[in-house]
Amino acid sequence: MENGIIRVAIGGQGRSGYSIHARHLEKDYGRYQIVAVADQIPERRKDARNQFGARTYKDWTTMIEAGEFDLFVNALPSPLHTPATIAALNAGAHVLCEKPMAKNLQEFDRMVAAAKRNNRVLAPFQNNRPQPFFEKMCEIIDSGVLGKIVYIRSVWGGFARRWDWQTWQDNLGGSLYNTGPHGLDQSLKLFGFNRTPKVFCRMDSNNAFGADAEDHCTVTLYDPKREAPQIDMIISAYMAYSQGDMYNVCGTYGGLTGGATELKWRYFNPKKAPKQKMWNWSVDRKYTSEDLPWKEGRWTLEDEKAKSKDAVGYTLRSFASGPARIYANLHDVLTGNGKLEITLPEVRKQIAVIAECHKQNKLPRREKTVGVEAEPTEAAAAKPKAKASAKKAPAKAKASAKKAPAKVMASAKKAPAKAKAAAEKAPAKAKASAKKAPAKAKAAAKKAPAKAKAAAEKAPAKAKASAKKAPAKAKAKKK
Repeated sequence: MENGIIRVAIGGQGRSGYSIHARHLEKDYGRYQIVAVADQIPERRKDARNQFGARTYKDWTTMIEAGEFDLFVNALPSPLHTPATIAALNAGAHVLCEKPMAKNLQEFDRMVAAAKRNNRVLAPFQNNRPQPFFEKMCEIIDSGVLGKIVYIRSVWGGFARRWDWQTWQDNLGGSLYNTGPHGLDQSLKLFGFNRTPKVFCRMDSNNAFGADAEDHCTVTLYDPKREAPQIDMIISAYMAYSQGDMYNVCGTYGGLTGGATELKWRYFNPKKAPKQKMWNWSVDRKYTSEDLPWKEGRWTLEDEKAKSKDAVGYTLRSFASGPARIYANLHDVLTGNGKLEITLPEVRKQIAVIAECHKQNKLPRREKTVGVEAEPTEAAAAKPKAKASAKKAPAKAKASAKKAPAKVMASAKKAPAKAKAAAEKAPAKAKASAKKAPAKAKAAAKKAPAKAKAAAEKAPAKAKASAKKAPAKAKAKKK
């Protein structure tokens, strides 16, 4: 670090690494300089050399080993956030890590431990907390004009089909890992980082192209003591119609609604509200009603609207002021003039909620179809099955071949035993037959006289019947 200029190495030049981080750092030349970039795609490395004059690497490990930078910006695919962050910290660099910082608490704690062990700064990148609308919303809630906050509803999504790497569970994809860190960071701030919420979550995966990560997710944060508000967050790719504003806040004195570019709120002063006495029963068969002295407020993002071309995001238009605030704060921290505004313990609570949500929803995994042409779900699902069957066939044949000698050997071993058993049973069968023969003969002898007697008794009756029938038959023939 020379003259307060922090040398930066960026891992990944995709949607986040380029469109958010490199875009800001290139403009923030008074505090930062991009000196190295790692990306597997040759065109991106060429762009980095031409645009930033940076050294380029095909692999992030080679870049970290080469060193000569102060800050590593980890914008690699999500499964690499933990290993690459720990490697950079161990190499002596500070790290700014994209979301989701880790898959679970174990991985997150390993990252924090590496930062402490190496006396380096590990900073989370939560660019949607320092957004103008959210800070204004917190200001209104904290003022107390809305009373006790009872319920908050937060909506993230729209209707969109996806077929990229972030739709697979193996890549830590899905609604909660992709968008969830933004919504959960805001929700936990509204819930209170001094509290630990109970969590209820439901997920579903209906990707049109056969991917297996969830694309519909609802999360409820609640406080059994009912001191914090209940917060419902929905992240869905299946909202063809808007479900209202991004935020709806319900308090005992009023409420607030709005989103990234506009907020409006309505409230009353309880001291100026009409005084009422409790009824025992209904009066004049009517419901209670009153006119409250409502006040209304409104806020718009007029200045930032003009800069909307710099906004990024998939479910929320995140304005450039968010990354700018984070990088300004980080520069202060690295030059010894400040503390992180977004802390690791706060992000740890977010990772805990995400892990609990996935624990409650064990979705089935499917075979990856990356690199094939996008197809409807049915066709995409049929191909992996056929492929799996083809793979299983040789294995089954091999298993049958292995089992055949064993079966023959087992049959050979059983044959003498069967013959011995048959030989042992033969005398016993013969003895039993010999014992049964006299008994059968005796029974037959006893039955013979009885049968003869019965036949003798029946004979006259038969003869008598035949005699009666004969004249009748003869008479019938004459007619």
